Amino acid sequence: MAIVVPVIANGLRAYMIVMIGHLSGMRLAVGFDHLIYGWVFFGLVMALLFWVGAFWREDDQESSPQKMVIAESAAPAKQTSFIKMSVLVLALLLPWLLYAHYLDARLSAKADVTLSAPIPVRGWQEQITPLADWKPHYKNASAELMRTYRRDGKSVGLYLAYYRTQYQDMKLISTQNVMIPQNDPVWGNIGTSPHTVNLDRGVLSVSQTLLKSAHQRLLIWEWQRIKGRNLDNPYLGKLLLALNKVAGRQDDGAAIVVFTPYEGDPAQVAPVLQAFLADMLPAIEAGLDRVAEPSTHGR
Repeated sequence: MAIVVPVIANGLRAYMIVMIGHLSGMRLAVGFDHLIYGWVFFGLVMALLFWVGAFWREDDQESSPQKMVIAESAAPAKQTSFIKMSVLVLALLLPWLLYAHYLDARLSAKADVTLSAPIPVRGWQEQITPLADWKPHYKNASAELMRTYRRDGKSVGLYLAYYRTQYQDMKLISTQNVMIPQNDPVWGNIGTSPHTVNLDRGVLSVSQTLLKSAHQRLLIWEWQRIKGRNLDNPYLGKLLLALNKVAGRQDDGAAIVVFTPYEGDPAQVAPVLQAFLADMLPAIEAGLDRVAEPSTHGR
Protein backbone atom coordinates (compact mmCIF):
# COMPACT_ATOMS: atom_id res chain seq x y z
CA MET A 1 0.00 0.00 0.00
CA ALA A 2 2.86 2.37 0.81
CA ILE A 3 4.14 1.86 -2.75
CA VAL A 4 0.89 1.75 -4.72
CA VAL A 5 -1.00 4.60 -3.01
CA PRO A 6 1.69 7.32 -3.56
CA VAL A 7 2.13 6.31 -7.21
CA ILE A 8 -1.61 6.57 -7.91
CA ALA A 9 -1.91 9.71 -5.78
CA ASN A 10 0.89 11.44 -7.70
CA GLY A 11 -0.89 10.69 -10.95
CA LEU A 12 -4.08 12.24 -9.55
CA ARG A 13 -2.09 15.22 -8.27
CA ALA A 14 -0.57 15.88 -11.69
CA TYR A 15 -3.94 15.47 -13.44
CA MET A 16 -5.78 17.77 -11.04
CA ILE A 17 -3.14 20.50 -11.13
CA VAL A 18 -3.27 20.49 -14.94
CA MET A 19 -7.07 20.72 -14.87
CA ILE A 20 -7.00 23.55 -12.30
CA GLY A 21 -4.60 25.49 -14.50
CA HIS A 22 -6.68 24.76 -17.61
CA LEU A 23 -10.04 25.69 -16.10
CA SER A 24 -8.66 28.87 -14.51
CA GLY A 25 -6.94 30.08 -17.68
CA MET A 26 -3.50 29.43 -16.12
CA ARG A 27 -4.23 31.84 -13.26
CA LEU A 28 -4.25 29.15 -10.57
CA ALA A 29 -1.94 26.19 -9.81
CA VAL A 30 1.14 27.94 -11.23
CA GLY A 31 4.12 29.34 -9.38
CA PHE A 32 3.93 29.43 -5.58
CA ASP A 33 0.37 28.09 -5.28
CA HIS A 34 1.59 25.06 -7.25
CA LEU A 35 3.93 24.25 -4.34
CA ILE A 36 1.24 24.90 -1.73
CA TYR A 37 -1.14 22.59 -3.56
CA GLY A 38 1.53 19.87 -3.67
CA TRP A 39 2.23 20.03 0.06
CA VAL A 40 -1.48 20.03 0.97
CA PHE A 41 -2.08 17.05 -1.27
CA PHE A 42 0.95 15.32 0.25
CA GLY A 43 -0.52 15.80 3.72
CA LEU A 44 -3.84 14.32 2.63
CA VAL A 45 -2.14 11.28 1.10
CA MET A 46 -0.07 10.70 4.24
CA ALA A 47 -3.22 10.92 6.36
CA LEU A 48 -4.84 8.39 4.04
CA LEU A 49 -1.89 6.02 4.47
CA PHE A 50 -2.09 6.28 8.27
CA TRP A 51 -5.83 5.59 8.10
CA VAL A 52 -5.31 2.53 5.88
CA GLY A 53 -2.46 1.34 8.08
CA ALA A 54 -4.75 1.45 11.11
CA PHE A 55 -6.60 -1.60 9.73
CA TRP A 56 -3.46 -3.67 10.32
CA ARG A 57 -3.03 -2.68 13.95
CA GLU A 58 -2.17 -5.56 16.25
CA ASP A 59 -3.18 -4.39 19.69
CA ASP A 60 -2.62 -6.90 22.52
CA GLN A 61 -5.93 -7.77 24.14
CA GLU A 62 -4.33 -9.06 27.32
CA SER A 63 -1.04 -7.89 28.79
CA SER A 64 0.60 -9.73 31.62
CA PRO A 65 2.73 -7.79 34.15
CA GLN A 66 5.85 -9.33 32.63
CA LYS A 67 4.88 -8.11 29.16
CA MET A 68 4.14 -4.68 30.56
CA VAL A 69 7.65 -4.48 32.05
CA ILE A 70 9.23 -5.60 28.78
CA ALA A 71 7.18 -3.06 26.82
CA GLU A 72 8.11 -0.25 29.20
CA SER A 73 11.81 -1.08 28.95
CA ALA A 74 11.61 -1.40 25.15
CA ALA A 75 9.98 2.02 24.66
CA PRO A 76 13.10 4.09 25.42
CA ALA A 77 15.13 1.82 23.16
CA LYS A 78 12.68 2.41 20.29
CA GLN A 79 12.75 6.16 20.88
CA THR A 80 16.55 6.12 20.83
CA SER A 81 16.56 4.13 17.59
CA PHE A 82 14.08 6.57 16.02
CA ILE A 83 16.21 9.55 17.01
CA LYS A 84 19.35 7.91 15.63
CA MET A 85 17.59 7.11 12.36
CA SER A 86 16.28 10.67 12.05
CA VAL A 87 19.74 12.10 12.61
CA LEU A 88 21.16 9.72 10.02
CA VAL A 89 18.55 10.73 7.42
CA LEU A 90 19.24 14.42 8.04
CA ALA A 91 22.97 13.82 7.82
CA LEU A 92 22.51 12.14 4.45
CA LEU A 93 20.17 14.83 3.08
CA LEU A 94 21.90 17.95 4.39
CA PRO A 95 24.97 17.82 2.09
CA TRP A 96 22.73 17.52 -0.97
CA LEU A 97 20.51 20.39 0.17
CA LEU A 98 23.57 22.57 0.74
CA TYR A 99 24.99 21.56 -2.64
CA ALA A 100 21.71 22.44 -4.37
CA HIS A 101 21.78 25.85 -2.68
CA TYR A 102 25.41 26.31 -3.74
CA LEU A 103 24.59 25.47 -7.35
CA ASP A 104 21.64 27.87 -7.46
CA ALA A 105 23.75 30.67 -5.96
CA ARG A 106 26.67 29.98 -8.29
CA LEU A 107 24.63 29.77 -11.47
CA SER A 108 22.45 32.76 -10.63
CA ALA A 109 25.32 35.12 -11.42
CA LYS A 110 24.96 35.12 -15.17
CA ALA A 111 25.85 37.39 -18.04
CA ASP A 112 23.17 38.85 -20.28
CA VAL A 113 22.32 36.74 -23.31
CA THR A 114 22.46 38.28 -26.79
CA LEU A 115 21.44 36.32 -29.86
CA SER A 116 22.76 37.24 -33.29
CA ALA A 117 20.86 36.51 -36.48
CA PRO A 118 22.66 34.02 -38.75
CA ILE A 119 24.18 35.62 -41.83
CA PRO A 120 22.32 34.59 -45.02
CA VAL A 121 24.19 32.26 -47.38
CA ARG A 122 23.61 30.53 -50.72
CA GLY A 123 21.12 33.03 -52.05
CA TRP A 124 19.00 33.48 -48.93
CA GLN A 125 18.28 37.10 -48.09
CA GLU A 126 16.92 38.58 -44.89
CA GLN A 127 13.43 40.00 -45.33
CA ILE A 128 12.22 43.02 -43.36
CA THR A 129 8.52 42.18 -43.63
CA PRO A 130 7.45 39.53 -41.08
CA LEU A 131 6.29 36.25 -42.54
CA ALA A 132 3.22 36.01 -40.28
CA ASP A 133 1.53 37.76 -37.37
CA TRP A 134 2.50 34.81 -35.18
CA LYS A 135 5.41 33.70 -33.03
CA PRO A 136 5.91 30.69 -30.74
CA HIS A 137 4.80 31.04 -27.14
CA TYR A 138 7.99 30.54 -25.09
CA LYS A 139 7.70 31.85 -21.54
CA ASN A 140 10.40 33.97 -19.87
CA ALA A 141 13.22 33.19 -22.30
CA SER A 142 16.57 34.79 -21.52
CA ALA A 143 16.72 36.00 -25.13
CA GLU A 144 14.58 35.67 -28.26
CA LEU A 145 15.19 36.25 -31.95
CA MET A 146 12.73 36.34 -34.86
CA ARG A 147 13.84 36.68 -38.50
CA THR A 148 12.46 36.03 -41.98
CA TYR A 149 14.54 34.81 -44.95
CA ARG A 150 13.61 34.59 -48.61
CA ARG A 151 14.98 32.87 -51.73
CA ASP A 152 13.43 32.17 -55.13
CA GLY A 153 10.07 33.55 -54.04
CA LYS A 154 9.89 31.28 -50.97
CA SER A 155 9.95 32.64 -47.41
CA VAL A 156 11.04 30.92 -44.20
CA GLY A 157 10.64 32.22 -40.66
CA LEU A 158 13.24 31.53 -37.96
CA TYR A 159 12.59 31.80 -34.22
CA LEU A 160 15.16 31.20 -31.48
CA ALA A 161 14.51 31.15 -27.73
CA TYR A 162 17.49 30.86 -25.39
CA TYR A 163 17.37 29.88 -21.70
CA ARG A 164 20.13 30.28 -19.12
CA THR A 165 20.02 29.54 -15.37
CA GLN A 166 16.69 27.77 -15.53
CA TYR A 167 14.21 27.50 -12.68
CA GLN A 168 10.49 26.81 -12.13
CA ASP A 169 9.06 29.69 -14.17
CA MET A 170 11.95 30.01 -16.61
CA LYS A 171 12.82 26.76 -18.35
CA LEU A 172 13.25 25.53 -21.89
CA ILE A 173 11.30 22.28 -21.66
CA SER A 174 7.89 23.10 -20.23
CA THR A 175 4.25 22.40 -21.05
CA GLN A 176 3.76 26.17 -21.16
CA ASN A 177 6.17 26.55 -24.09
CA VAL A 178 3.92 25.86 -27.07
CA MET A 179 3.33 27.01 -30.61
CA ILE A 180 0.09 28.71 -29.55
CA PRO A 181 -1.46 29.13 -26.09
CA GLN A 182 -4.82 27.63 -25.29
CA ASN A 183 -7.86 29.50 -26.60
CA ASP A 184 -5.77 31.58 -28.98
CA PRO A 185 -8.20 33.99 -30.68
CA VAL A 186 -6.41 33.94 -34.07
CA TRP A 187 -4.58 30.66 -34.59
CA GLY A 188 -5.67 27.05 -34.30
CA ASN A 189 -3.57 23.89 -34.07
CA ILE A 190 -4.41 21.38 -36.80
CA GLY A 191 -2.04 18.75 -35.47
CA THR A 192 1.41 17.96 -34.06
CA SER A 193 3.47 14.88 -34.87
CA PRO A 194 7.12 13.70 -34.89
CA HIS A 195 8.96 14.18 -38.16
CA THR A 196 12.41 13.42 -39.54
CA VAL A 197 14.35 15.66 -41.91
CA ASN A 198 17.04 14.14 -44.12
CA LEU A 199 20.03 16.42 -44.46
CA ASP A 200 23.46 15.78 -45.95
CA ARG A 201 24.91 15.87 -42.43
CA GLY A 202 22.42 13.27 -41.15
CA VAL A 203 18.85 12.90 -39.95
CA LEU A 204 17.30 15.67 -37.86
CA SER A 205 14.33 14.73 -35.64
CA VAL A 206 11.79 17.52 -35.16
CA SER A 207 8.27 18.10 -33.93
CA GLN A 208 6.02 19.11 -36.82
CA THR A 209 3.02 21.37 -36.18
CA LEU A 210 0.37 22.68 -38.56
CA LEU A 211 -1.30 25.97 -37.67
CA LYS A 212 -4.11 27.83 -39.37
CA SER A 213 -5.78 31.21 -39.11
CA ALA A 214 -8.48 32.88 -41.15
CA HIS A 215 -5.88 34.07 -43.67
CA GLN A 216 -2.87 31.78 -43.47
CA ARG A 217 -1.57 28.26 -42.77
CA LEU A 218 1.89 27.46 -41.43
CA LEU A 219 4.09 24.38 -41.51
CA ILE A 220 6.35 24.45 -38.42
CA TRP A 221 9.38 22.38 -37.40
CA GLU A 222 10.61 22.69 -33.82
CA TRP A 223 13.38 21.11 -31.73
CA GLN A 224 15.82 21.93 -28.91
CA ARG A 225 19.60 22.31 -28.84
CA ILE A 226 21.28 21.39 -25.55
CA LYS A 227 25.01 20.99 -25.00
CA GLY A 228 25.70 20.98 -28.74
CA ARG A 229 23.04 18.34 -29.47
CA ASN A 230 19.79 18.67 -31.41
CA LEU A 231 16.92 16.95 -29.60
CA ASP A 232 13.17 16.60 -29.91
CA ASN A 233 12.83 14.22 -26.94
CA PRO A 234 11.78 16.22 -23.84
CA TYR A 235 12.78 13.43 -21.42
CA LEU A 236 16.31 13.22 -22.77
CA GLY A 237 16.50 17.00 -22.81
CA LYS A 238 15.45 17.22 -19.15
CA LEU A 239 18.03 14.59 -18.24
CA LEU A 240 20.85 16.50 -19.97
CA LEU A 241 19.87 19.76 -18.30
CA ALA A 242 19.74 18.08 -14.88
CA LEU A 243 23.15 16.44 -15.36
CA ASN A 244 24.67 19.77 -16.38
CA LYS A 245 23.33 21.46 -13.24
CA VAL A 246 24.42 18.69 -10.88
CA ALA A 247 27.89 18.81 -12.42
CA GLY A 248 28.06 22.56 -11.74
CA ARG A 249 27.83 23.51 -15.40
CA GLN A 250 25.46 26.03 -16.93
CA ASP A 251 22.11 24.49 -17.85
CA ASP A 252 21.86 26.43 -21.12
CA GLY A 253 19.42 25.35 -23.81
CA ALA A 254 17.72 26.79 -26.87
CA ALA A 255 14.60 26.20 -28.91
CA ILE A 256 14.87 26.35 -32.71
CA VAL A 257 11.72 26.87 -34.77
CA VAL A 258 11.47 27.24 -38.56
CA PHE A 259 8.22 27.74 -40.44
CA THR A 260 6.81 28.55 -43.85
CA PRO A 261 3.29 29.17 -45.22
CA TYR A 262 1.46 26.54 -47.25
CA GLU A 263 -1.76 25.98 -49.14
CA GLY A 264 -3.34 22.59 -49.60
CA ASP A 265 -0.84 19.86 -48.85
CA PRO A 266 1.91 20.89 -46.35
CA ALA A 267 4.23 18.24 -47.81
CA GLN A 268 4.57 20.41 -50.91
CA VAL A 269 6.44 23.12 -48.96
CA ALA A 270 8.47 20.78 -46.74
CA PRO A 271 11.38 20.93 -49.28
CA VAL A 272 11.54 24.70 -48.66
CA LEU A 273 12.25 24.18 -44.95
CA GLN A 274 14.61 21.31 -45.76
CA ALA A 275 16.62 23.48 -48.17
CA PHE A 276 16.73 26.32 -45.64
CA LEU A 277 18.12 24.02 -42.94
CA ALA A 278 20.65 22.47 -45.32
CA ASP A 279 22.04 25.95 -46.00
CA MET A 280 21.51 27.85 -42.74
CA LEU A 281 21.50 25.30 -39.92
CA PRO A 282 25.31 25.26 -39.49
CA ALA A 283 25.31 29.03 -38.94
CA ILE A 284 22.33 28.80 -36.55
CA GLU A 285 24.03 26.11 -34.48
CA ALA A 286 27.36 27.94 -34.45
CA GLY A 287 25.70 31.08 -33.15
CA LEU A 288 23.92 29.23 -30.34
CA ASP A 289 27.05 27.31 -29.39
CA ARG A 290 29.03 30.54 -29.14
CA VAL A 291 26.48 31.92 -26.67
CA ALA A 292 26.75 28.71 -24.63
CA GLU A 293 30.55 28.77 -24.42
CA PRO A 294 31.83 29.04 -20.81
CA SER A 295 33.99 32.02 -21.72
CA THR A 296 30.85 34.09 -22.39
CA HIS A 297 29.50 33.32 -18.93
CA GLY A 298 32.08 35.25 -17.04
CA ARG A 299 33.65 32.04 -15.71
